[in-house]
Amino acid sequence: MTLRAPRNLERTNHRAGFSLIEVLIALGLSVLLISAIYAAIDLHFRIQSVGRAEIAGQQLLRSLIRRMSEDVGSIVMYLPEKTTEEEAAATDDSSSASSSTGDSALTLGGLEEGENPLNFGLTGTADAMHITVSKPSRDLAYSSLFFEGTGGRASDTVIISYGLASTGNERFSILETPTGHPGMGFGRRVMDLFAAETIPNELDSVHVIAPEIVSVSFRYFDGAAWYESWDSLTNGMLPTAVEVTFGFWNDPPPKSSASYEPGQRGTISPYAHRFYVPLSVPFTDTEI
Repeated sequence: MTLRAPRNLERTNHRAGFSLIEVLIALGLSVLLISAIYAAIDLHFRIQSVGRAEIAGQQLLRSLIRRMSEDVGSIVMYLPEKTTEEEAAATDDSSSASSSTGDSALTLGGLEEGENPLNFGLTGTADAMHITVSKPSRDLAYSSLFFEGTGGRASDTVIISYGLASTGNERFSILETPTGHPGMGFGRRVMDLFAAETIPNELDSVHVIAPEIVSVSFRYFDGAAWYESWDSLTNGMLPTAVEVTFGFWNDPPPKSSASYEPGQRGTISPYAHRFYVPLSVPFTDTEI
C-alpha cells in the first residue's frame, strides 16, 4: 500500500512579480517614450513660434510696402522752365551728381523766406529718403495767406521722410532689448510743406513705425543704372524706380530652447522691394 501526501501539501506558494531585468527594460522604454514626447512637443512649439514670427513679418512687410507704394505713387515735382544756358549747366551738374555715390548732406531748397516752398520731388541717400507728396483730403482746413504766415496753413502737399531712428524712447522701454540689437527702427515722418521751416535729415524715436526693422538702404534707378544718392532738382527728373532693402531682426533662441547658447546674438534677414515711380517726368512752367 502506497502512501501519498495530500494534494494541498504538494503545492508551493509562488508570488506573482517581475524580474530585475524586466523592470530595467520597462524603465528604459519609459524614458525613451517620455524623451520622444518631449522632443515632439519642443519641435511643435519651435515650428509654431517660427511660423508666427514669419507670418507677422510678412504682414508687417505688406503693410509697409502698401504705405510706401501709396507715397511713392503720389510724388509731385515742379521744375521751372530753364533757358538754353541754364539747361546746359544743369546737364553738367546732373551728370556729375548722378555719378556721385557719397553720403553728402542733404540740402532741401525752396524754403527761403518770401518764396513759395518748392516741390523738390525726391531727394535721398543710401540711408534716408525725402519726397514731396500730394494727398488731397476733405478734412484739410486752409487758413488765409494774407493775414497769417505759412506756419498756420495746412496744405495737401506734405514732405514724407523715411529712414532709421533710435528706439530709445519710453514707448519702447517695456520691450526687452535682445543681445546685439542695434537699438534702431524704421521710421516715417510727415511734415506740411507750407508749414515747414527746416527739414531735419534725421528722424526721432517718435517717428518709428516698425521697430522690427533695424536696417534699411535705398537705391535709385534712372533707367540705365542704379545710384546710391539722388537729387531731383539737380538731376532735373525723378528716378524711374526706388529699391528699398529692409533688414528684419531675428531674436536669438530663448533660454528654454535646446539650441540656446550663452551670448548668442540675433540675426538680420534682408528683404528688397522695388517701387515704381509713375511721375518720372516733372511738371514745367509750360505745362501748368
